[in-house]
Parts: sequence; C-alpha cells; structure tokens
Amino acid sequence: MATPSFIQKITDDGTLDWLYSVYPKAIVDDIVGTRSDTALATWIATAIDIHGEPEKEWTDREYWILNNTDFVGDTELRDSGAPDRTLSDLYDVRKMLMQYDPETYRELNEALFANGWYGVGATAESLDNRGASERAFHNAVDELVGQSNSSPIRWGDSEHNVDLNAALMENKSLSGLVDFSNLGNTPFTDTTADGEMRLTKDQINSMADNAAQTVFGRAPSDQEKTMVLNLVRGLEASGVHRPGASDARAELRRGAPVEARTQDMSGVLRNFMSIVAGR
Repeated sequence: MATPSFIQKITDDGTLDWLYSVYPKAIVDDIVGTRSDTALATWIATAIDIHGEPEKEWTDREYWILNNTDFVGDTELRDSGAPDRTLSDLYDVRKMLMQYDPETYRELNEALFANGWYGVGATAESLDNRGASERAFHNAVDELVGQSNSSPIRWGDSEHNVDLNAALMENKSLSGLVDFSNLGNTPFTDTTADGEMRLTKDQINSMADNAAQTVFGRAPSDQEKTMVLNLVRGLEASGVHRPGASDARAELRRGAPVEARTQDMSGVLRNFMSIVAGR
C-alpha cells in the first residue's frame, strides 16, 4: 500500500483526480490501496505515457495575468535579479508592495508615471487611480518582458536572493530591496494639492525623528515612522494644509498617549527640580 504522505502528494497536486478522470474510480482506489510508492509512481508514469500529461489547474491569478497581459503566469522572467522566476512571481511582488508597503508601491507607480507607462494625457492624479496604475504596470510587462527581455521590477540578485517576506516580518521597508530602473531613468517630480513640492521620504523620516524625541524622548520605531509618513501623504493629497512638525507630534501622541503623558510629567518634574536646585 502507498504511504499516506505519497497519497497526500498525488491528492494535493491533482494527480489523483486526473487518474479518476481516465480510469474507473474502483480500479484507481484498488491500485492506490495495494501498491507501494515505487510501484504506484511507475503506474502513474505509464498512465501519463498512454493518456498524456494531466492538464495543469490554473489559479485565479494565472487567469488574471492571461487576461491582462500578452503572457501566461509561468512565463520565464529575465533580468529580475535572480534566475528561475516567473511572471507570477513578479505580480506577487507587486501585490506585496501594494498591501504591505504603500510608500514603496507609490514609488513604483511614480517610476511608471515618470517614464510614460501611464500613457498620453495621464496626470499625477492617475497615481491614486488603482485601475490606471494596473494598466500602466501591464503596459510595462508587455513591452519589457516581450521586447526587452527584462522585468519591470528587480529584486535580489544571483548571489543574494532578497527575502521580501522576511523583511516584512521584521517590519522593514522594501524600498531598498527592490529596483525599478528597468522602467526608465526619468525621475518623478510631483506637487501637492496646493501646488507645493511633496516632502521626500528622508524629510518625513527626519520629521518623525524630531517629533519622537520631543514627544517620547527617544527615536521613533519603524511603525511610528510609517504613521508619520501616512499622515504627511494624506495631508499632501487633501491639500488641507502643508504638513509640519506639530502634525507629526500630534500623530505620535495619538498613537501612544500614555507614553507621551509620562514623558510630559518627566519634563515637568525636571523643570521643578531645576527650580528647586536654583533657590
């Protein structure tokens, strides 16, 4: 009799269902229940020789790629930073950025926009349109994969295959782990809703550093930097007012009010003690 692990394997990969489609179920069950793993594998190989390779079950993602690009999900992806990658892997990375690192996802869309992938007539507002951003990425895939034999996103390299999932587990930004240079070399410039230049990520991180020192007396965590980043980008998009240091401090206080009050009381106590010492 085949081992439970082997039976589970041919069940999970669809082989057992395929066998049921070409032979009576009673015959398949009898062979599976009486033959060893080796004997069963030999019989399956013979069945494939006779009836042809079983058709692969496509995932919803693979159908989506087929319907939106000129390729299928298992298309080999070249110049992505490491070998043995497919178009499905590329779309997995894009989804990862979109769901877990919106700022780096924004950088991807900015690179697409600056280098013409959004198409003629697109404006900076298109960056906030999910459909327009998807179409721009599909355009880049069709041309780069089909004509230039390269990938819109590069991540890792042949010697150091960057584990994006591990970086996310450590709450790290993926910005330095992905590369969009294959999209083109034109830099993105943008203004806020009121016509001001958007703050850079470095400027926002500096704002978060100063705010955390004031509110907590320490450096900000990665999560707190992300809070300030999202706040600033939201204010820039709304045009309510240009974000400043007071907004960052208020956001950090909102996120950790107990720690902020404790730091306030420590400051009051230090001032009181200095007054007493000066008498």
